[in-house]
Amino acid sequence: MASGLAAAVLLTAVYFAAPLAGIDVRAPLVAIAACLAAGYAIAGLIHLSFHNPALGKAYASSRLNEEPVVRFVLPFREPGTVAVLALPNLTLDVMLLRNGSMFKEPGKHTDKKVFLTIKKAKKEVFNPVVLRSLFEAIKPFEKSEHVLLVNEHDEVVGYIPWARAAREFVGENAETKIRKYILDVLDDPAKSVELRKLDGMGADDIISDSATIHEAARMTWFHDPLHGLVVYSGKRNRKPIGVINKNALLQLIATGA
Repeated sequence: MASGLAAAVLLTAVYFAAPLAGIDVRAPLVAIAACLAAGYAIAGLIHLSFHNPALGKAYASSRLNEEPVVRFVLPFREPGTVAVLALPNLTLDVMLLRNGSMFKEPGKHTDKKVFLTIKKAKKEVFNPVVLRSLFEAIKPFEKSEHVLLVNEHDEVVGYIPWARAAREFVGENAETKIRKYILDVLDDPAKSVELRKLDGMGADDIISDSATIHEAARMTWFHDPLHGLVVYSGKRNRKPIGVINKNALLQLIATGA
């Protein structure tokens, strides 16, 4: 607004001083200057509107466990989702035993989703060949969404979207990629930042569902490339709920959640 006022004063001075100096000020010039002055004034008003809450009220950001934000968290365990736990001391048959018929005839269960959790053991280590076979067995269930990596204490150390896991961990060079993005991460969670290359999330890309949407958004803004966050319940990262992606966070911020 100060800019608009200054422009208006300058316009008035030029208008009255120009004839005294023998300069013919034409109407178009005056009109252009008036438009500039109005533009500065409007810009000032817009600037103020973005930096002051409406009607002077403080803005309270929604939490991740509140409506409508909670609807944007993609849950790990939806009704009907089949949970599969992979442990290094289990054979493939044992991993799939509880739902063996489903995996033997996947064509009859295309509506099912699989939620795969890969858990580190204290002593045993995974055989990448077995994990490749596991991904091959689960690949037909294309509606699946999540692969979660946890340590021996069930704490989240990484997340990979199902679509990327099903593409990267089968076929040529699958064992090499499994070693890099799964076995190495389980062995050293500091390497979990590599999972961002698969559109995934690392050990530090997690947030409590009691945090606000603005707190979540700040984490994605200041860590690039960060595709989203794993959301856990309360104060314990041993209780993961689901994931919220960066686009959802931006949409919620834009709509004033």
